[in-house]
Amino acid sequence: MNKKLVMTAIIAVFALSAGIFVLADADESDAATDLLWTVNVPQDYQFDDSRATTASLASGSLPTGISIVREGTSSPNYTFYLRGTPTITGVFNFSITATGPAHYSVNHSFTITVQNPAPVYHNVTYNGNGGLVSGLASWTTPVIAGGHPPTVGATFSDGSQTLAGWATTPSAATPNVNFLTYIVNAPVTFYAVWEQSSTWMSSWTPTINHGQSFTNTFTTDPANATISVVSAPAGWGVAVSGKTLTGTVADGSLPGKYIITLTASASGWKTTTYNIQATVPVYVVPPIEKTQTVGTTFSWAPVTNPTNATITLNNVKLDGTLLPSSGFSVASRTITGLLAQVGTYDITYTVSATGYTSTTYHILVASTPVPDTFSPPSIASIVASQRAGEPRTWDFVSVNAANWMSIAWSTGSTVFQTASTTAIYEFPTSGIKTVTCTLTGFDGSTTAVATSTIAVTDTYHPELAWVDVPYAVVVSGTPAVDMGTTIWATNTTQAVAGTTYTIVSGTPTSAHVGNVYTFSIGSTNYSVTVYPAQAVAPVASFDAVVETDGFTTTVTFTGSNASVVYYDYGDGSAPTTSTTHVYSLRGVYVIRATAVNNISERTAAQVVSIDGGGDPISSISIINLTDITRKQGERITVQITLATGETLQLLGTASEFLEVVGGSTIFGETADVELGEYDLTVTSYAASVPTATKTIKVTIIAPEDPDEDDELPAYLWYIIGGIVFLLFLYVIVKVLKSGNKPSKKPGKKGGKKG
Repeated sequence: MNKKLVMTAIIAVFALSAGIFVLADADESDAATDLLWTVNVPQDYQFDDSRATTASLASGSLPTGISIVREGTSSPNYTFYLRGTPTITGVFNFSITATGPAHYSVNHSFTITVQNPAPVYHNVTYNGNGGLVSGLASWTTPVIAGGHPPTVGATFSDGSQTLAGWATTPSAATPNVNFLTYIVNAPVTFYAVWEQSSTWMSSWTPTINHGQSFTNTFTTDPANATISVVSAPAGWGVAVSGKTLTGTVADGSLPGKYIITLTASASGWKTTTYNIQATVPVYVVPPIEKTQTVGTTFSWAPVTNPTNATITLNNVKLDGTLLPSSGFSVASRTITGLLAQVGTYDITYTVSATGYTSTTYHILVASTPVPDTFSPPSIASIVASQRAGEPRTWDFVSVNAANWMSIAWSTGSTVFQTASTTAIYEFPTSGIKTVTCTLTGFDGSTTAVATSTIAVTDTYHPELAWVDVPYAVVVSGTPAVDMGTTIWATNTTQAVAGTTYTIVSGTPTSAHVGNVYTFSIGSTNYSVTVYPAQAVAPVASFDAVVETDGFTTTVTFTGSNASVVYYDYGDGSAPTTSTTHVYSLRGVYVIRATAVNNISERTAAQVVSIDGGGDPISSISIINLTDITRKQGERITVQITLATGETLQLLGTASEFLEVVGGSTIFGETADVELGEYDLTVTSYAASVPTATKTIKVTIIAPEDPDEDDELPAYLWYIIGGIVFLLFLYVIVKVLKSGNKPSKKPGKKGGKKG
């Protein structure tokens, strides 16, 4: 065989073999591997066969805590692992290149997700231990291992036990579990620890005048608790009937603070002691106000605010001795009685109205003997004057009244006062009224009479009229009158003390109820609605609800005997009968409901917090109160933060125009308050014990002059003055420059003269 051919064949076979080897050892890559691991759990994953001798990270990054590990002593006995404990969560994408002899190279791609371990929960059970947890005897909730158990409340069916805390055993006398530090590592049961509840009684911090009787009805928890008197000031006659405390400040009690100690007790409850602090203010000894001859009848009709408050006769004393059968009584709000003996009569009566604090008053009447000799009675005239700030209320003074045994003031058939040469009376309606003062002489038969005719012009709610109640509108002058549809009234004129008055008056009947009648006097139009008359004054009360939008408020009247109710929503808008109101600004507002009928009007108030659907309106603690400054006419509204059961009391000169509304809001109108500085002491009480107090200044300043807005600020006047001055200098300079310029000679025109 040709040697050359054989060598060629051998070379070819060798070359082919070498080519096959190179192809076999070219770089290889396996499919991507997805692994799911748990953080902080050891991992050990084998990823290559025995051909590789090395392995290294080609791209990406390994999970923290994981490394590439090779085991074995020599090839082909090497084994490669991803080994370690991952310490952070996340998704890790990376590749590892494994290499070996004869150009062996393989890429391994990994996607490893390191996740948190599945949470472990343990059941935590709250055992009511005789009470209820969420309405159940035992309540269970899962709590994640290592977490804190939730703080849970519990109730006792009759309220006689209060939850003191929780314990790990049912017989524990005191709580031993702190939910803020307790770690749940296994199922556990907590047991309620109970302690006896203390009885609760509403607080009362009255100011009671010297000689005044008082009464207050308390509320308690439980409702069947018994209130008992432990101690009280001597001579006050303090007693409890049911839950009502009564007594009278003894005549000898000096001004100051007095303590009435009460207890509230109930079976199964802790007995609680409460101290009622009563303040007796500085007392002015009243002079004898009325004088009348023995054997005559005394009559007195107090003028009250609110109008037509209830008058209750408490007792009558003669020269300090109580008269069990005095013969005095009250009828139609008028106190009457026979002065049967000579001496000083001390008549004590109480004025009360629903929704107002009752007040006790005294009136002293000197019953004098009949003189041995006397002249006939005489009186020159009556001077009448309207009482400022009191609607339809007039003062009357007799001129030169003398030689009388009794004196009586009357209008129409109503005797409203006796025993005094002066009188005061509130007329129930407007109109032209005649007041008569009748003096009876010491002989019991001779009389002297004086009269005074007055024009009562301030009409009680001219937009309202009532069946069988006289209605009148009185204006001075003789303007044109159009009676319109008012068929039950007439138009007249009458001169009083040199002034002519126009009167539209009449009395509607039941046939007119529910109808609206119109008339006009001059440029003033009247629209009058007729209502049934009521026998008693109205009771004002209402509920107020802020709707979900945070601005709309709906009120519901819950009082009685009201012909019409006007709502003042406290934001400066006019009073209205509408029961829905939309506020435009966030804030705390006081809503006042005024219930009106033919007898009187009564007002109730509530506080609403208008948050506009946002964060709640914040209140302020007493300790953080600061001085208040308001312009005259602006309202004062301050919401105070109080704990449950606390009450608020205001003292000081500012308390004359500020009040507590809704239990925790200080409110007041300043339109009629004089300019100046006032002090206000604000005190909170819990069970009659002061918890916080602070005294601040309330300053009322003058309102802005509306014309002030048209005046320029002082700094603008300075600027304007400067500009005018600069313009003046500019003109002077221009004038001076023009005066220094040389004058131009007129040029020659044309050629030479011929």
